[in-house]
Amino acid sequence: MVDIGEISKLELKFLESGELQYTHYNITPHLISPIYKNNDYRNFNGMNYFSPKFYFEIGFIDDKLISSLEKGASVLDPCCGPSVLEDFLVLSSNAISPEQFDIADLFYNELSSNYKSERFSIYGVWPELEKEYDYILFPMIPFNPINEKFVPMLHNAIDSALTNLDKNGEIRICCGGENYLESFNLLEEKYGINYSAEHKIMLIDDPNFGYDKIFMSTITKLD
Repeated sequence: MVDIGEISKLELKFLESGELQYTHYNITPHLISPIYKNNDYRNFNGMNYFSPKFYFEIGFIDDKLISSLEKGASVLDPCCGPSVLEDFLVLSSNAISPEQFDIADLFYNELSSNYKSERFSIYGVWPELEKEYDYILFPMIPFNPINEKFVPMLHNAIDSALTNLDKNGEIRICCGGENYLESFNLLEEKYGINYSAEHKIMLIDDPNFGYDKIFMSTITKLD
């Protein structure tokens, strides 16, 4: 089991590779979170990669997920980027193996060869996948303001994930943006609800971060 106090030690192993740059953002008044920026992806809209510690702090990665992985749970990350999160989880426990993770990304140039991979957008047509997953993770998904185009795209991402989710599985979504929950409400008004959803909010105390709130949603299938 990984304790959050040990995460920084594990993260140093990533930094020693020289492939990732390390910067600090003040996520809350009392917590400092590292954010990774990959050189290959920096040119794509200047997007940041958030560190494993960031995902622990907001509850996106927690003891429940780690324990499930140690018991063999399967994971799909359909917006994986350079797979920093997957690499960290595999490194965190001898009981977690790369074979438990499938990854996908439309825009990142070189998907990791450590994991089975697909090439598609979460907002587009998903390919026919070979299994149902215990967890489908959307770490810091690309977010657009509320508009007529984005709400059906969000619906497509959730509906496609539900199709590929085990009956007892979880979808976890991490997203920044003031209008995220409003988009969720519009989605449910337009398409109805075929899932159970819980939303958590983390306030960001850093004017340079880009968002003043981070949302974390947990979605499960209805019985």
